[in-house]
Amino acid sequence: MVVLTTITLMIVIVQQIAFDTQVEYKNGASHYHSLRAYHAAKSGVELALLKIMTYRKIHQLLDNRNLESVLGPQGKELVRQYTDQIWQAPFAWPPVMPPDLSDIRQGEVQDLIGKSLLDMSYNVQITAENSRINLNDMVSPIPQVREWTRNIFYNLLIHLRNQHVWLQEKHSVNDMRDIQQNIIQAIQDPSHSLGRPLTHFSELEKIEGISPELIEWIRPYISFYAIGGIHLQYANPMIMQSLHENIEKDMAEQLVTRRDNTDQQEENPWVLSEFNQVESLWANQNLNFLIPAYKQDRDNEPALHTVVFNYDAPQNFRITSRGTSGQNFHVIEAVFYDPHSTFKRIFNQMTELKSKSGYRALQKGDPGYQEMMYESDTMVGNPMTSPFIIYWKDVN
Repeated sequence: MVVLTTITLMIVIVQQIAFDTQVEYKNGASHYHSLRAYHAAKSGVELALLKIMTYRKIHQLLDNRNLESVLGPQGKELVRQYTDQIWQAPFAWPPVMPPDLSDIRQGEVQDLIGKSLLDMSYNVQITAENSRINLNDMVSPIPQVREWTRNIFYNLLIHLRNQHVWLQEKHSVNDMRDIQQNIIQAIQDPSHSLGRPLTHFSELEKIEGISPELIEWIRPYISFYAIGGIHLQYANPMIMQSLHENIEKDMAEQLVTRRDNTDQQEENPWVLSEFNQVESLWANQNLNFLIPAYKQDRDNEPALHTVVFNYDAPQNFRITSRGTSGQNFHVIEAVFYDPHSTFKRIFNQMTELKSKSGYRALQKGDPGYQEMMYESDTMVGNPMTSPFIIYWKDVN
């Protein structure tokens, strides 16, 4: 009996030790793979920043050359057709091999992957922030920007509701208007639990009438860091459709199809004038809220284009990187912001607008220029030339 009791106790103790060891091992392995997944996602972000900085450098060089004299009036569009591929194409590790790749090439790629020290995986996507609606602009101090943003966001909600049965069952047309007003109040009202500009999608849950499901519906179309109107070169069909009530779904999809058709671009390079249909709808409207009060000539609408349409090369990007190791994954979402290029673009737009409106632009020799104007050089030591991350969020 003593021997049996002793053996039984030993078995129980061994089983407990084995169980505790197994739990500790799994916790340690989970922590290990979680850390590896984080660094894989971070590697993807760093490579994305390299792509963005390469894209910026190319366009800085292009700004110093007169492309129109070499390539004609469509020179910049021809160059952008290829330079956009630097940041637009998603990339991943290990690389995804096309199905038509020969067995020999697949073997060579697999051999390189095997020799690589990075045995984790990541997938990275870069999107232009100006292809979305900035919700914070609904409380912009500029009346033109404020009114236009409210209109286009409301149009977006209505279009989403009309195209999805789930939204029709959950939200009425009046609910969509209330949601818009609730967002405005949440940002403006200091007594609200938010009481400041939005920075992330999760903050929308603090606003009355917005459910997590609704956030997922509007997530692909909204931003909190976009500047300077909608960039039609990268806008989603739903965004394009929301620009005006007369833009039908088929029309928006056709515009995007023609824009993104690579074969057609090679024969007839894509030119932004294809959006004449969209612009004409706006130009034919009596949109006084989009025209500054001091502007007398309403036949020429530079202010309208400044607020609504942005055709410059994108400066601000959103990076989404997902790293995976074992059964663990880590997602890093970061927003790259280029304050120098953004300032330069807005300054040039306002200079052109003032000149067309009869106002002389501020010159370097004018009193107060140094106090009012911001200038930065492109020296290597200038902090404005390095990656400028204004938003960073980790999600396990």
